[in-house]
Amino acid sequence: MDMENSKDLWRHRIFREVASFIHEPDAARRARLMLFINSYVYFQDIDTNPQPKSGPRPQSEGQ
Repeated sequence: MDMENSKDLWRHRIFREVASFIHEPDAARRARLMLFINSYVYFQDIDTNPQPKSGPRPQSEGQ
């Protein structure tokens, strides 16, 4: 699966959860909705600002 299809799947899942949350606002559904939104924001951040997963972190000057 390519990245664009993956993003579309996340959008679809989030919108589906939002729609069901509007009709049935309970704590479990609200928690699941927040999880989906946080995951989507996290993956968007990775896509726009990739960071190395391992290895030494660069030292800032002046330390």
